[in-house]
Amino acid sequence: MYATTPTRHAGPLRTRRNLGPGRRSTDRNVSGSKRNLSKSSLDDSETAQVLGLRAFGERVATLDSGMTQVPAGTTVELQLFGNGFTNQSSFAFTHEPAPRGSACDEVPTVAVAHATNVGGGKASVLVSLPGASVRYYVCSKAPLSEDVKWVHQGDEPWVTLVTQGRLMPVWVQAIILAGLLLLSGLFSGLNLGLMALDKTELRVIESCGTPSERKWAKVIAPLRNHGNYLLCSLLLGNVLVNSTLTILLDDLTSGLVAVVGSTISIVIFGEIIP
Repeated sequence: MYATTPTRHAGPLRTRRNLGPGRRSTDRNVSGSKRNLSKSSLDDSETAQVLGLRAFGERVATLDSGMTQVPAGTTVELQLFGNGFTNQSSFAFTHEPAPRGSACDEVPTVAVAHATNVGGGKASVLVSLPGASVRYYVCSKAPLSEDVKWVHQGDEPWVTLVTQGRLMPVWVQAIILAGLLLLSGLFSGLNLGLMALDKTELRVIESCGTPSERKWAKVIAPLRNHGNYLLCSLLLGNVLVNSTLTILLDDLTSGLVAVVGSTISIVIFGEIIP
């Protein structure tokens, strides 16, 4: 009886003893996987991921390509959308395109901004980007520490900014604006002066006026004889000058300031003074 009993239970006993170490090994692997997963999640949360952006301010637009256009050299507010934003997140802007997740430490950056109004997957930054017709891409870093590397957020259109320069330098625009105001007054004055002249009076002056009056009457008479063409030319010139004045003033200022400023300037210098 004692010889057969160990034989029947030898297999199960050995199997039970072999399962113990296997279970402990499996438990250690599961625990290690949990620790690695927790560490990976912590690493991902340290870097803010920008998935989209929106700009606020004057002369800001969204292009057909999906990129956001901002005025060059002007401070605008950017609202960033994504994950992992904190009050310690910071963002840099570079003109070097790269895939998402690439390192930004070796590429030149032109501006660094710190996140504000963080919450709900959004963060706001204030930034001013130089250069005209230059594309800028976002690099993120969080927290603000030397141990954390800058990470490129990709070159997709929805995370790309492009700057828009002015039509011409400010001093050139100022000179042109002054010239346009003079032309506006000139067209208004010519309209009032020439159209007020009567054809019969011009013929009388040509015959009986002083030598100077006769000279100018002979110059003006051909123009006055084509009164319809003269009036249309003066009106078209006046409208062209006033429209150009408003467009240039809008490039220097905001839309409301351009409308009010051009209206006041045209009324004073283009209508009242002439």
